[in-house]
Amino acid sequence: MFIALCFDWVACIASIITGSWMIAQLEIVLFVFGSITALMGLQDCILFYRSRSIPPKKVGWLQMHFGRMTGSYIATTTAFLVVNVQIKPYWVPWLLPTVLGSLVIAYFMRRYTMKTKH
Repeated sequence: MFIALCFDWVACIASIITGSWMIAQLEIVLFVFGSITALMGLQDCILFYRSRSIPPKKVGWLQMHFGRMTGSYIATTTAFLVVNVQIKPYWVPWLLPTVLGSLVIAYFMRRYTMKTKH
């Protein structure tokens, strides 16, 4: 059974607070990534609360963790490119990491899911 520790709760609440602060700055990059951060923190708080009575499946947790870790890499790469690389068309730095990263996530999710079914 999965039990959220005090550190887990602190991390969730910190991500909600940080994401909310980023949203309040009203800058597009901070708004986008702050929204994602706050939403994921809220989802984790809900997961931790529910896991007190219903333990999450190990496979589902690992897939969620892999997706979020890879998603964090995509977000970091996107933020770096948007702020530091000026190329035309301007939407390329916003979408390229997401498209490539999503393909990687889909590939490994499918591959891991297939291995766990056998």
